Amino acid sequence: MSNTIQNDIVESIAAVIHNETDTEIKKSPFIAVQVDDTSDISNKCQLTVIARYVNDKGTVCERFLGFYDVSSDRDANAIASVALKAIENYNPTEKLICQTYDGASCMSGQHGGVQALVKSQCPNALFIHCYAHKLNLVLAQGTKNIQAAKLFFASVDAFHSFFSRSCKRSALLRDVDRAVSVPGGSAVRWNFKSRAVHAIHEGRGSLIVAFGRIMVEPGWDRETIVLSAALKQRLEDFDFCFLLGVFQIIFGLTEPLFQVLQNRTVDIKKCQERIRGTLSAIKSLHTDEKFSGVYDDTVQVVGEPALRRKRRRRGWDDLDHGLNQHQAPDEETVVSFRRLHFEIIDAPVDQDIPIL
Repeated sequence: MSNTIQNDIVESIAAVIHNETDTEIKKSPFIAVQVDDTSDISNKCQLTVIARYVNDKGTVCERFLGFYDVSSDRDANAIASVALKAIENYNPTEKLICQTYDGASCMSGQHGGVQALVKSQCPNALFIHCYAHKLNLVLAQGTKNIQAAKLFFASVDAFHSFFSRSCKRSALLRDVDRAVSVPGGSAVRWNFKSRAVHAIHEGRGSLIVAFGRIMVEPGWDRETIVLSAALKQRLEDFDFCFLLGVFQIIFGLTEPLFQVLQNRTVDIKKCQERIRGTLSAIKSLHTDEKFSGVYDDTVQVVGEPALRRKRRRRGWDDLDHGLNQHQAPDEETVVSFRRLHFEIIDAPVDQDIPIL
C-alpha cells in the first residue's frame, strides 16, 4: 500500500470522525473547552483543544478537536483566538459554559489572560482551574527566585535539547546505553522535569561516556563537541550533582501525587490527604541529617566541592578552582550548600499550595 493511499484512508477516517463529532456538538445545548500546550518531536509548540459536551443520550463526551501551531505567537490574544476559532461553528457565545486551562498568568490572568478574553465574548464561560497544573506551577514558582535552581533546570533542559535536535547524537546515546534517554516537556509540567532529573541522575555514567566519545571520535561538528564538553563538565560539577540529588528526592515525593491527580476518576478526600501527606514529607527533609545524606552522596560521586571565596569588590561568592579544587571544603562552603538545600526544601512548602 503506497503512502498516498495510506494518507487518503487516514484523512477519510478523520473526516468521518470530525463530521460525527460536529453533528453531536451542534445538537448539544452546552459545550466546555479545555486548552493545553504541548511540544511535538520538532520542538514546535502546539495547542491542543478538547471539547466536552452531553450527547442526546445524556452521556458526557470528550472529543479532541485538533492541534494548532502557536510557535510564532504564544501571547494571550493569540491563544484566545485559536480557542475561539476551534469552536466558532458551535455558537460559543451562547453555548460555551466552561473553559479550562493551566495556571500560567497568560492563561488564567483575570484581566489580560486567555480566560478573560474568552469570557469577554462568551459571558457564560466559567473558568475552571486544572489543579494538577496549578500544583506544578506552585512548585515551579517556589524555586523561581532561587538562582542556583534556575541555572540547574536550564542545564537539565540543555541535556534534552542536545539529544532531541540530532538523530546522530541520539543514536550514539542508544549505542552507549539503550535504557537512557532525557525526556523534555512543557515548562509548567514538573512531572516532565522529574523524569528528566531521574534520567540524568540514573544515567549519569552513560551520559559521561557518550559525551566523552563525541569529544574524541572523528566525524562530529565543532558545535556538538563544544556542547558535549560543557554538558560533561556539568555532570562532573559538584553544584549540579548536589542539586540533582536534592531534586531527585523531592520529585520522588511529588511524582506519585501527580499520578493521583492526573487520574480520570479521583476521590477528592483522598487527593486532599495525598497533598497534605506530600507537603509533610517535603517538610521532613528540612533536617541536617537529610542534608548530610545528599551532600555525602555527592562527595562520593564527584569528590569534595571547590572552596568558595568572597570577592569583596564585587560582593558575590565564586568557586575557587585550581589548587583549592581538591582541598577539603571549609565550613563556609558546607554552610552555603546547607542553606541552599533548606531554601529549596522550604520553597514549595511556603507557597499557597491548593488543597482542592
